[in-house]
Amino acid sequence: MVDSIKQLLAHAAKPTGEPPITLLLSNRFMKLYTGYSSWQELSRDLGVNTICEDELEKAIAAHNHLHSKIGFTNWTEMKCKAVDCYYEERPFGIVPHF
Repeated sequence: MVDSIKQLLAHAAKPTGEPPITLLLSNRFMKLYTGYSSWQELSRDLGVNTICEDELEKAIAAHNHLHSKIGFTNWTEMKCKAVDCYYEERPFGIVPHF
């Protein structure tokens, strides 16, 4: 019985799904890990108007001159770091904070 409860709690504590890009690329993340203070600044420099992973991947790859300011050489690297940071701050995933 105790093992079943432990397994249930362990499963419940695992994050499910993936947060939207707007939550991943928060102002805090942008300030800490890039040369930008917001997602809007990055999107302006990349010429991206929509939040679409395919567009971000292509835009970051096409703008080699921005890699030092972005702090990452590709979208996958940036997204992985953003996901890690997100779950460090919110280990239970997308839940409202009261």
